[in-house]
Amino acid sequence: MLLESVFALELNSGDDLVSQLRRMLPALVTARNGSLSVVARRVGLPVRTLRRHLDADGTTYMKLLEEARACRRSLNVSMVWSGE
Repeated sequence: MLLESVFALELNSGDDLVSQLRRMLPALVTARNGSLSVVARRVGLPVRTLRRHLDADGTTYMKLLEEARACRRSLNVSMVWSGE
């Protein structure tokens, strides 16, 4: 049943779980709502299962979260330099 949730997400978007999280996390970081439990709930998986899937893909939630934060910081710097 849990795997079905992951497969349904992948089929609906054509992307794997890690790609979906990479798209989702910058907005959640901006809203200060990027906790692991919130993200797991959004993708329809228990926290532990989400961690296992990420581990199987060779990453962790913290790595993805740091990527999202770095992306957000670089966007903020770009906006300052462009005057937005």
